[in-house]
Amino acid sequence: VPLYTSDSRAWRIDQLTNVLDSLESTGKPTVIFVHGRGKEPNKSLRGGTFTDGMAVHKIELGYDVRVLMLNWDSAFKGFHFLDREVPLSHTEAASVALGQVLKELQKHQSAAPLSPKPALLVHSMGSIVIQKAILAGTWPDASGLFSCVLFSQPDADDVGHSVWLERLAQREKVFVTLNKDDHVLKRSTDARPKGTHALGLGAMDPLAVSATYVDLTCMGPMGQKDEDHEVFGK
Repeated sequence: VPLYTSDSRAWRIDQLTNVLDSLESTGKPTVIFVHGRGKEPNKSLRGGTFTDGMAVHKIELGYDVRVLMLNWDSAFKGFHFLDREVPLSHTEAASVALGQVLKELQKHQSAAPLSPKPALLVHSMGSIVIQKAILAGTWPDASGLFSCVLFSQPDADDVGHSVWLERLAQREKVFVTLNKDDHVLKRSTDARPKGTHALGLGAMDPLAVSATYVDLTCMGPMGQKDEDHEVFGK
């Protein structure tokens, strides 16, 4: 099931309006969260095997928002938590599901034009799901679906990223965090084309001129080991 709220309740895509109405009724901003690599939805809802996890709850508590998570098959192979190849093979299917969610979001906003727009928070390998949706045309041809789109330490390749990111930034207010000290992304080299690295480490390639990049490198150490990659710590 592709949609989850922080109470671990699963929702179908055709139930999007119902769940958004419920979240919006709390009076708090809504965040649609696209997670990265890991054994989900357990990692973000109940805690991870190799990390603390619980990202959905930490986002809600830390920023006083309500979170709707788009779940996709991002599990790595066995205990090889640095494996990118298996979750990469599922990003295309995830991008199709994302496109269906966004079409339902369009319908919701058309039916309730005064409803507040959610933010889209995309973490790590979740950025590749967005990339695939943009390049394959499964992202709806619409502007302003979100109050803003934030890519937190994206794991998409740095080389050529401006092509798809600029298309998105022409439609949405886009922010991207960068941190050369991100120790998780430094190890994220499996199934990576030669000469490329994770965008979240920075990019020598041309940037998307309509997006805003936020470089966190000079902030120094952030938390405990590998917390410089966590979605909520920044």
